[in-house]
Formats: sequence, C-alpha cells, structure tokens
Amino acid sequence: MRKLAVSNPLEAGPPSTRPRRGESGQAAAIMPIATSLDHETLWQAVLEFIRHNIPHSSISLLLPDITSAESPNAREALKNRFKGYVLSPRVMASQNYLKAHPRAQIYTFSEILREDPTAAQRRETEGDADWQEFANLAFWSRRGQLRAILTIRRRPEHGSFTAGEFEFFRVLYPAVHAALERLASLEREHAKSLCFEHYVMALPLATMFVRGNGDLLFANSAAYDLCALWNFGPQQATSFNTRACFELPEAIAQTIQRVASAREAGEALPPEARVQHPRIPGLTATVRRVSDPRSAVVGASFVICLAYVDRLGNADTAAAPVACATLQLLTPAERKIALLVQDGLTNKEIAAKLSRSVQSVEWTLHSIYRKVGVASRTQLVRALLGVG
Repeated sequence: MRKLAVSNPLEAGPPSTRPRRGESGQAAAIMPIATSLDHETLWQAVLEFIRHNIPHSSISLLLPDITSAESPNAREALKNRFKGYVLSPRVMASQNYLKAHPRAQIYTFSEILREDPTAAQRRETEGDADWQEFANLAFWSRRGQLRAILTIRRRPEHGSFTAGEFEFFRVLYPAVHAALERLASLEREHAKSLCFEHYVMALPLATMFVRGNGDLLFANSAAYDLCALWNFGPQQATSFNTRACFELPEAIAQTIQRVASAREAGEALPPEARVQHPRIPGLTATVRRVSDPRSAVVGASFVICLAYVDRLGNADTAAAPVACATLQLLTPAERKIALLVQDGLTNKEIAAKLSRSVQSVEWTLHSIYRKVGVASRTQLVRALLGVG
C-alpha cells in the first residue's frame, strides 16, 4: 500500500493560540467533505478542514484500493492525478496495533508505543522520522476491511493532541466515513456499468437505452448502424459515420412518447410496443419500458431492440435475439457469413455477395464450425435458430 501525502507549509503555533471555528463554521466547512464526488475532491476538502483546526506538519491519506501500485509508472500516474502531493515512505507503525484492535477508529502513535515499543524502531529504520506524534483515523468497510487511513502528523513544537482536538476528530470521522462509503458505492456502480456497456457494445443484437425525453443513454454499434439505415435508407447509410450522425428515428421517438403518456394516464399497456419502418420491409424496433419504483428523479427509461430481417439485401445486419449467444463467439466477418448461410446461400453466392473468393469463404466456414462446435451447415443453421 502507498500513501499520498502533502506537507503543509503552515507552521501553526500551540493549539491554545490558534483561532478555532465555531460550530456553524465547522458545519459549513465540513459540507465539501459530505458532497465530494471523487477521492481527489474529498482529499482537498479534508485538507482544507484540518488546516483551519489542527496544527500539524503533514497529512496523508492511505487508500489501499487506489494507492497499492508498486511500479514507477503507476506511482508517477498517482502524483499526476493528485497534483501537488508527494508519495511518502511506507510507514506501518500501526500494523500490530490494528491486529490487536480490529476496527479501531481513532488512535495515536503514543497509544501504539504503550503496547508496541518496537514501533518507534520501525519508524526510524524506514526513514520517516520528521514527526514525533500522529493521530490516525482508520476507516473500515462493513466487512471489516481497511478502507482508508487518514494520518495527521506533528513535530515536537506542536505538542500532544488535546481533548478538544479529539472531539474535532470525532466530528470529522463520520463525515469522511460517509463520503468513502458513498464513493465506494459510486465506483462499484461505475465499474458495473462499464463492464455492461463493453458487453452490450459487442452484441450482434442492435440495442439502445433511451430516456423518456428521448435522450440517448447508450447504443451499441449494431444499433447505430440500424438507426442510420432507418433514417437515411440503405443507399446513404453506409456513407455516414453512424455514431456521429446518430438521431433517434422519429417513429421510435413517437412510440416512446405515446407509451410514456399512456402510462401517466394509467392506461393498461402491453409489455412492449413494436414499430415497423414505413418503407424498408423487415426493419423493425421493439420498445420496452423500464422503470425503477424507487427513483423519483430519473423517471422511466426504454430498452429498444432493432432488427433487420431482410438480411439478404444488406450484409451489415443485426441478428435475431435467439442467435446472439452463437454469434457472440464469432468475429464480425464470420457473423456475416454465418447469417448468409442461415439464409440459404451457397459458398459461391456468399463469395460473390461479399467480394471474396470461394476458398476464403470455405476457410472462414471451417473456423465458424470449430468455434460454434458444429460439423456442417445444417448444424450451424440449427444453432443459429436455437434448435437443439
């Protein structure tokens, strides 16, 4: 584990001579901690709060999940991320103390020395002797894992921590702990969302998520392609950057508004609505409403799946949902050939349609058979149709 530390240029006088904020001032100063949206803003808010209340020589925040990198490049990246901070030497003076006192929240170096005299020797051998006393605020997860340690260090001229300063720590602790819990939850949700987006982006099934007002939340590559086909037609769609020129098709937007209005009016609705393109046969969209009853702000969203059944007229196609598990095993080029095989084309016809040689199509088919686990065209078509 690594520490991010900052040396405070403020050399404060004795605690009794420093001005202290009143309760209202402390409440206002602690608000940025409670509202921080990432670890960097949390760190800045904690520094500002401590700077006005506690004399110290340096402060460090140990975040095991973030600052555990050992490589020089990773350490340099951390210094760049936390501007103005330097990585301090590793100090594990409290390691034995925490083993003896699991979930300890607030403790000092003096308390550690009373139980573990060797802590002073470890500090000196690790070359971090520019302090005499520290106070640690240790933050734990619900499962008892150490989430962070906030350390406030003092030189001899700063004196020992007073009863008033311990009261200050007891005010600071729950605010930082709540912020860390919230940030951990946000990071878990972000990681989950990122993994989900990467997975859906690669799906051959054209899928997009849209808010009730029509704002796009997410679309995978297949959805961008079919929306371009819907808006511009087969001749022009291939000449555009489908992501850059994305626009929600008007017929789909109207369906979303109609479903949303009917829902607000209390009308009974089927679980999904189907939209057919007015001029391109086989190009359809299925609209399904999704809502979280616990959400009072975001409102309902919509999952939209597009499909182009007439795949013979266009090799850049989307798959039927039943084929997704099988097609997910293949590369985009292999998917095109597999779908054309399903449509009944011979190798010669596939080669002509894709401007490839018959031998190239045959090689690709052998690769498809191996990945899908089949031995013939008939077995491949059955796999794509979901037939055992």
